[in-house]
Amino acid sequence: MGNTITQRLYALTEFVASTPANVNAAIFKQELFDDVDVVEKPLTVARTGSNVQVAWSGTTVTQATLDAVDDAVADHVGGSFQATPQTAVMEAETSDDTGDEVTRLTLDTGLLTDGMYDVAWYCEIKTDDEVASSAAQARLYVDKNGGGEVERGTHTWQFPQYSSFSGSFPVTVSDGDEYSLRIAFERLGAASNPAFIQRARLAVTKLNS
Repeated sequence: MGNTITQRLYALTEFVASTPANVNAAIFKQELFDDVDVVEKPLTVARTGSNVQVAWSGTTVTQATLDAVDDAVADHVGGSFQATPQTAVMEAETSDDTGDEVTRLTLDTGLLTDGMYDVAWYCEIKTDDEVASSAAQARLYVDKNGGGEVERGTHTWQFPQYSSFSGSFPVTVSDGDEYSLRIAFERLGAASNPAFIQRARLAVTKLNS
């Protein structure tokens, strides 16, 4: 026996804070997931013709959640997804000698349209002095849709001349996906030999229209 499907259908004209042309199902779904009053999160939110269908599968939906979804419909302002390219830049040199990982630069894309994208990063790291038991390390972390960070690159360098850490990779994006990128650095090993970072850059660019 299949799962029981509970659904609620809203006409585009019910999204009173937005014109029908601006109603965006993927953005609306994210708004429902961000709304603490929507206790039972929907499985799908899809625009079908002149309506938006909100559906739950295999769960009992409380009246409180349904009321919260009704309120979200009234508040939905719609609009478009984030445009690309998106960039974040931190050129200035900074240092740290704590031995803890320190975030240097972040980029949050917001909701994206579907397609193929390029994720690119760059930074330069060094140590204050050449010490056998000490090094500077930089990492790139990527989080998709709040699912948790994944390390996508690392670079370790133990010399007092700057060394670049860079790269890029393609990602396939579905409507409503969002990414959070982070460059972090730290001093490894012996204290009193700070790690330095400069020219940190992040970029997300759509490769197809």
